[in-house]
Amino acid sequence: MVNFNLRNAAIYKALVLEKNLLFGFAKLLKNIFFILFLLSFSLFVYGFLPSNFGKQTLSQLLGLTTIFLVLDAEFWLGEKFFNSKLKKPKLAVSLKEAFLNPEKYNLAEFLSFESAKALSKAFKLAKSKGLDEPNSSLVLYFALLDNPKLDFVFFRLLLDRKNVQKLLNEEQKPIDGSASDFKEVISESLKIAAALSKERIELSDLLISLARNNLLFKKILIDNNIREENFEDIVWWLDYLGSKLEDKKKWWQYHNLIKRGSLAKEWMSGYTITLDGFSLDWSEVLKRRGFPEVVGHKSELEQMERI
Repeated sequence: MVNFNLRNAAIYKALVLEKNLLFGFAKLLKNIFFILFLLSFSLFVYGFLPSNFGKQTLSQLLGLTTIFLVLDAEFWLGEKFFNSKLKKPKLAVSLKEAFLNPEKYNLAEFLSFESAKALSKAFKLAKSKGLDEPNSSLVLYFALLDNPKLDFVFFRLLLDRKNVQKLLNEEQKPIDGSASDFKEVISESLKIAAALSKERIELSDLLISLARNNLLFKKILIDNNIREENFEDIVWWLDYLGSKLEDKKKWWQYHNLIKRGSLAKEWMSGYTITLDGFSLDWSEVLKRRGFPEVVGHKSELEQMERI
């Protein structure tokens, strides 16, 4: 039996707080106050150096500059706190433990913020229609809504994300109209995330689960000659690129610092200007870039290994 209660999950607090002024508009307000800080500071410098402004005007400009700087810092901290703490609440147990004993834990606790946001909207619409839980078509519709980064997936499959949304929206009686398939979607998402050793059920896991369980989505893929495995590979590719970008932001970590290299090689061997002009040090290149991960093509790789 699947235990799922979104309102009792810690991630639901983040969904509520997102509408708060401090958190919901933190990024926008941070940028606005930073621009105002730059403008007021520029005017202060302009008026101070050649003494173009009087003391009272300079004092007011300095006060405004300080206020804008403090507000910018406040909203910057609010944004960081929301993204690092509220959107990623601490888990009592690992996702693998929840997968082994799904009836013991509220599976909503293991949702990522994006997954929880999509499911929250789906539940809200389902409740308005008198249903206890949404069907997989509703979940798919809200998973695609307000997630433009998924255009990466649909563009490579020669599909239009908005057209798929339109089909789901126009479908008065979805092929899988019963609400009972929601638990299968959640169970499959949990299984996919656990197999990939993830900490939470990401939106990508939810999408792959829907591709396997939602009959309308499966029909769209079949009509466009898209295999389920190809869809999964591209979704995982997007997941991989996202994790790489997030990892690069943590420049202070050792594995990122080591990619920058050091001066030790030049000190030991001296400068090799002529050699560098006609050759490429692949050890140095791989140290900086790392080994790229191959997504999909498992059978082709196995054939190459056998050869």
